[in-house]
Amino acid sequence: MIKKSVFGLVLIASLLLALLSCEDFQGAEPEFLAVDEEAIHIFEDTLVTQLLPVSYADSVMEQMTIDDLFDSLYAGTKIVQASDTVYQLQVPKRVGNSFLIFRAAEQPSVYFYFKGFVNMRLVAANGDSLFAVDDAIPYTAISNYYNVTFNGIIPQIKARYQFEIESGTDYLLKIIGTEQTTSRVFDMVIICE
Repeated sequence: MIKKSVFGLVLIASLLLALLSCEDFQGAEPEFLAVDEEAIHIFEDTLVTQLLPVSYADSVMEQMTIDDLFDSLYAGTKIVQASDTVYQLQVPKRVGNSFLIFRAAEQPSVYFYFKGFVNMRLVAANGDSLFAVDDAIPYTAISNYYNVTFNGIIPQIKARYQFEIESGTDYLLKIIGTEQTTSRVFDMVIICE
């Protein structure tokens, strides 16, 4: 009985050693994307610009056209764009959607980084919603930007969205709270590439 147990352990250890020494499991370090590195640098070393996005209750939204929404945001100069700016957004507690105008640059790819758990959409002037082509946060972005607290290591980037956009166009930036959204105030960085 003991011989079978020892033999089984030796067999398992040998298989694990063979798998771990295999070249397939010895990958290179994950690549730290330049766009993620730039976003972290902006978060760490840039002054904050405070913005209050416009928020409407669902009952009001049902009565508004997309043109009405764009007009109200232009009138309030609620416009953001890709830059070396950290936008600090403050959204109301009870209203689920908040809006800004996003003015697209000449580059076709845009990245939105949030230090809060939020969802977002871009809406074109014709009312078509653009969905993110990528909403995953690379491991390297998480592991290179965190705070150490008594509660442990806390990643700072909580949401990241990449969109392919039409250059030189204004879009409605719709910020949507989620069940994980714990704060009404969070920072956002926008980078075009």
